[in-house]
Amino acid sequence: MGSNVKISELRKFIRTYRIEMVLLQETKKEDFMDTEISSFWCDDDFEFRFSKAMGKSGGILSVWDKSRFKILDSLITDRFILIEGKYASHDLIYSVMNVYAPCEVSEQVIVWSTIMEVRRKNKNRWFMAGDFNTIRNNSERSGCSYRQMEIVEFNSFIEACNLFDMPLSGRKFTWFGPGNRKSRLDIIFIEDDWFNENSDATLFGLSRTESYIEIIKKALQHEEEGDVDLSVKLRRVKGALQKLNLQIYWNIDIEAKRMEKRINELDMKGDADGLDDREREELLSCKRRLWDILKENEDIWSQKSRSNWLKLGGENTAFFHRAVKIRSKKRLILGANLGEVDEFEPDKLRAKVFNFFSNHFRRKEKE
Repeated sequence: MGSNVKISELRKFIRTYRIEMVLLQETKKEDFMDTEISSFWCDDDFEFRFSKAMGKSGGILSVWDKSRFKILDSLITDRFILIEGKYASHDLIYSVMNVYAPCEVSEQVIVWSTIMEVRRKNKNRWFMAGDFNTIRNNSERSGCSYRQMEIVEFNSFIEACNLFDMPLSGRKFTWFGPGNRKSRLDIIFIEDDWFNENSDATLFGLSRTESYIEIIKKALQHEEEGDVDLSVKLRRVKGALQKLNLQIYWNIDIEAKRMEKRINELDMKGDADGLDDREREELLSCKRRLWDILKENEDIWSQKSRSNWLKLGGENTAFFHRAVKIRSKKRLILGANLGEVDEFEPDKLRAKVFNFFSNHFRRKEKE
């Protein structure tokens, strides 16, 4: 969480998918302020609970949209955060647990025992997710050693909690280490009843993206015949970064037009026949998404303007100031003279403009 790159990616992810609840592990932070959460959340309509890091490791953070989830109670320990509350459209009380488990089996057993005790006392609809630092069978780990005892203890714990391991689609592993080591450590557990009621729900593993540093290193290390000029290597780096940019960022204009089209369709249907609850929720979601897209576009153009400023250099400062002043003077309207006296009141201006154009077009029709 201390990296601006990670915060930027998290903010983009929340905006893109309209996330209502985020469960983070290994934040490596001892404290969180509202301003830090605002830096990656889409708006200020949120609440959060956190468990501070132990030294330079650990740390858990749960954030949610308070307009969608109303918290009733919470329990915070070094290894998990439990929040209880109601979703806006449901009467049931839900318990959502965010877990960051230790690596040692002896310490894991203590955490499993504590969670089982909480689970026994809790009769709410239950969800549990996080980084459990262990696996359920040997197929969930590759290139890493494992102990059969940790698998046995973990499976016994899940069975005692009467929870269901939600299938992961899109990829097999969630953690990747040096030396091609891979494991599935991040898991979501749910109740069978909930999964049967929501059989279309899917847990999807997003594809991993290379960092800009890795892309640059690969581009520079790639040797071609006659590739001795630094300018040639830099052009190859530029091409690689442009390709990565196209993969990461969607076409904002197309997405905005699609949202606008759907909003217009729902508005027209609402005027004609009215909207049901699902359609009203979709309309609100589309409007939020459109706002996020426009804000993202504004951020991109703001960043481009800063890049151009840096590219053109400080010696052009006077030019930029002069251009801004000229543009602002051209656009400035202090008042209007429509034949009698200067007017500044909006209502009177609107009436005079309307009368002027009405008379203007009426004269053209007579001619």
